[in-house]
Amino acid sequence: MGLLDIIKSFKSNNGREIRILLLGLDNAGKTSILKQLSAEEITNVTPTRGFNVKSVVTNGDIRLNVWDIGGQRSIRPFWSNYFENTDALIYVIDSSDRRRFDETSVELMELLDEEKLSRVPVLIFANKQDLVSSAPASEISKRLKLTEIRDRTLTSSHPVSEEKFKEEVEKAVELLYDADHLYYFFTDRDGTLKSYACSYPSSIQPAYSGVIQAQFARRCAQTCCILTTAPMMHVGVLDVSTIPPGYYYYGASAGREWFIDPANKFKDTSIPEKHLQLLDQVFQNIQQLLERQEFRVFTWVGSGLQKHYGHVTIAHQDIYGSVSNELSEELFDEIHHIVSMLDPDSNILDVKKTKLDTKVVLKVGAIAHIAWHGTECRAVTRSSFQ
Repeated sequence: MGLLDIIKSFKSNNGREIRILLLGLDNAGKTSILKQLSAEEITNVTPTRGFNVKSVVTNGDIRLNVWDIGGQRSIRPFWSNYFENTDALIYVIDSSDRRRFDETSVELMELLDEEKLSRVPVLIFANKQDLVSSAPASEISKRLKLTEIRDRTLTSSHPVSEEKFKEEVEKAVELLYDADHLYYFFTDRDGTLKSYACSYPSSIQPAYSGVIQAQFARRCAQTCCILTTAPMMHVGVLDVSTIPPGYYYYGASAGREWFIDPANKFKDTSIPEKHLQLLDQVFQNIQQLLERQEFRVFTWVGSGLQKHYGHVTIAHQDIYGSVSNELSEELFDEIHHIVSMLDPDSNILDVKKTKLDTKVVLKVGAIAHIAWHGTECRAVTRSSFQ
C-alpha cells in the first residue's frame, strides 16, 4: 500500500483544501517528505525546531496544506496544538533506527487515543527503506503493535525511491480530484442486515457486518448514514446521523425505495430529557437482569440487548426456537415489571412484543402519508413524542 490508499479517505470539510499533519520522532525524515511534496531539493535538511508549512496546489484547485511539526522530545507536548481541523495524519518512522521503535510506538498510541484525531485517517510511513539496515514492514508492524489496533483504519507506506513516492502522490491527488461521487454512503446495517442477522442463534453476525461496512464507509465516503428498520416495516421514526440539507435517494432491500429529506426532524430532538433518562434506566435495569444466571442466555440470542434512539430492544428468541417459551415469557414479564416500576401510570413507556423481540418504546404520536405500490408501502413520517 502507498499514499494512494490513505488519500482515498481524505475528504476535507473545506472541499478542495486538505490539511495534512506530519508527525514522528526527530530525524524520522518528515521535512524531507514535505520537501518532496513541494518539489524542493532535499539536500542539507536540518532538524525542525518548530514547524514548517507548505501549500501544494495540484490538479487544478486541490490544495494540500501540509504541516511538518518537530519531533524532538521537548516539542512533542505541543503537538496537540495542531490537531484541530486535521483531515489526515501521516506518522513517519525511521525504519532504520530499531533502537527507537519502542519510543515511536508509545508516541503513536498516544496520538491514536486523542479525541480530536479519533476520525482522522492515519498513514504509517516507514521512511528510509532504501537503507540496507532498514526493518521490513512486517517487523515494524510487530514492534509498533499495529496488528493490535482495532478501532482505526491504518494504512502503511514504504516507498523505495523518490520517483515511486512522487508517482503515488500524483495518483492519489488525481483520484481525489474525481472522487466527488464518494461523498455519501448509506447503509441499512441497523435495518436489513441486523434483521437478517437476528435470525441466527448468535449476535456476533451483526457485529461483523457493522465492522465491515464501517471500515468501507470510512475509507470511501465523507458521510455515513445508518437507517433503522422502523420506517421500512411500518410508520415510525426514521433515525439517521446528521447529513447535509437536501434530498437523497436510498434503495433498500426487497424493492423498498425512499427519498429522504434530512431537513425534517426524522431524528426528533424534542424528546424531553427526563424521558430519555427514563429509557436509560430501563436499559440499565435490563442489563442487571441479564446478569442473573437464568437470563444470561439472552446476552447472545439474536441481536442481544440494544439501546436505540427512543426505544430499547432485546431478542427473546431466534428462528430455531433455541429458547424455551417459558423462559421467553419469564423475561417479558420481568421487563414489563421493570417498566411498571419506572412508569407506574404508563404515560411514557410502552412494552411491545414480536415473535423474536421485546421492545420498550417511548410513546409517540405519528402523522404519516402512506402510498401503496403493489405489495410495497411508501411513507413519509413526522413524529411528536408525548
